[in-house]
Amino acid sequence: FVSSKNCSIRIIGLIILLISLLIGVKIEVYAATYTDKFIISDVIDNIFYAKEKNGVVEYRKAKFKRRVDDNQIVYCIEPFVDMVENKSYTGYDYNYESLLKISNEDWERISLLSYYGYGYPGHEEDKWYPITQLLIWETIDKEANFYYTKTFKGQKVIKFKNEINELETLINNHYIKPSFDNKTFNVSIDSEIVLEDKNKVLDKYEVIDNELVKIQGNNLIIETGKKVQEVTINLKKKDNIYNVKPIIYISNTYQNVLSVGSYNEIKSNLNINIDAGSILINKLDYDNKSFIPQGEASLLGTTYELYNENNILVDKIIIDENGIGKLDNVKYGDYKLI
Repeated sequence: FVSSKNCSIRIIGLIILLISLLIGVKIEVYAATYTDKFIISDVIDNIFYAKEKNGVVEYRKAKFKRRVDDNQIVYCIEPFVDMVENKSYTGYDYNYESLLKISNEDWERISLLSYYGYGYPGHEEDKWYPITQLLIWETIDKEANFYYTKTFKGQKVIKFKNEINELETLINNHYIKPSFDNKTFNVSIDSEIVLEDKNKVLDKYEVIDNELVKIQGNNLIIETGKKVQEVTINLKKKDNIYNVKPIIYISNTYQNVLSVGSYNEIKSNLNINIDAGSILINKLDYDNKSFIPQGEASLLGTTYELYNENNILVDKIIIDENGIGKLDNVKYGDYKLI
């Protein structure tokens, strides 16, 4: 800097990118086994199924299946195999694919169908149970043709097209992440950062153990504090419906069934590099461009006052014996030196 009364300067932070790495992880609880019994309960009015395979057509009336001890609904996972009531089943909350002899992709679909099906908010009507059940059967047995009939053993009818589309959309959107997923931001100290999720799924997440970060509607709000550091922010998709894992009940002689539970945990990791600017002044004589001025004057101890964009004094910078004045840990922004 040359010696002058007023200088305007600008400290600019790096353009920010914020990362939020969403990954699906297994629910961290111990595996367990269960022993339960089941019953066939209420008939669902005016809903009938048919299964056609290898030239053979079978028919069923839609009926709820429930666990005896808590009346929780369960789904059949062996299409059109009869359930025997009040027989003891052994249930498992692990090794689903291996026990059912299906692919991981098919298990993911079945578990999400059951999660978003009957009982999910807005899906409390009885019709959602058979809608979900039929889609599970279609996933299990791809060689069969499943459809609804007008009456028991009646004509094939197309039903629940809108409901099926809604359920498929929920499943397809299940793993959509916030729009700032997997991005990194370099930000200034002593600032508030607001990140808008353009994918509009942020309200389905919660912050893990970080008081400086909060979710407000569709925005992630971060207070950076006054310390230069790298911070990891953890989010996870919240489940307000189930706090247990799905259970599959396996039998060599009876219908295998599925009890609904939560999905595999989904996490988002947000990394923020919090940094600051600095000001370095090299004080020189105007005429000879040296720190040693002409005549008997001295530049040592020259004081500059730093004002922010609101004309508030932030700090002072004093020139030392080497003609240098320095100020570190300055928040990014517009300033004026006097």
